[in-house]
Amino acid sequence: MTRWFPADVVAKNPPYLDRARAMIRNTPVNGFIGCSAALADHDFRSAVASTRPPMLFLAGEKDAGGAVPAAMKAMHRELNGSRYVELAGAGHISNLDDPAGFTRALKNFLSA
Repeated sequence: MTRWFPADVVAKNPPYLDRARAMIRNTPVNGFIGCSAALADHDFRSAVASTRPPMLFLAGEKDAGGAVPAAMKAMHRELNGSRYVELAGAGHISNLDDPAGFTRALKNFLSA
């Protein structure tokens, strides 16, 4: 669970973690292996220069120990006109860790 959610969130054990646990436990092993293999060597950064804004990079502050926010910030700097939002305290599934912040960021982006 700490791959998907920050350790402090796992320790608090909010109700949505039970749903996430069930989803993870019910994922077919071959499906998880296939997804992992597809993403293992994929470089999302390779297409950033050819992408046209608007683009929103939205990351949880604690996703992958901060590696995901750092990568998204770098892509944001490479793409003029993009936006970057970091949700404080959130992990990989930031819409569960901070639903209000996630929704606000998405609404602000879509209404701009």
